[in-house]
Amino acid sequence: MTDEQLALFRKALLDKLRLLIGDSELLEKEIFRSKKDSATLDISKFADLGTDNYEIEFDMELLESQGEEMREVVEALKRLDSGGFGVCGSCGKKIQTTRLKAIPYAKLCVQCKKAEEENGGAGF
Repeated sequence: MTDEQLALFRKALLDKLRLLIGDSELLEKEIFRSKKDSATLDISKFADLGTDNYEIEFDMELLESQGEEMREVVEALKRLDSGGFGVCGSCGKKIQTTRLKAIPYAKLCVQCKKAEEENGGAGF
């Protein structure tokens, strides 16, 4: 990969990380607000408590998912710095540029990702 391509992938990864951090901060604020509102809920609005709890749980699962995605982006940035970016973590072959453009933090080539999914995501 050329230095120019690597610079573009670095920018894409940093942009993705900024977006995820911003989304996570908003979710954390929403969870905090929802928990605070639930704690002060009037007994006459008891039915709303179930809905509030569901929304809090959903937001927390989303936050956890975004945290995992952030870790993957940070790992990709480390691979960029170490020279391992764009190399499949399973077979060692080059990850297709089209795949990296779609998912710049991809750590497996398409073939290995398909095999992983067919094996139930257990990895190799």
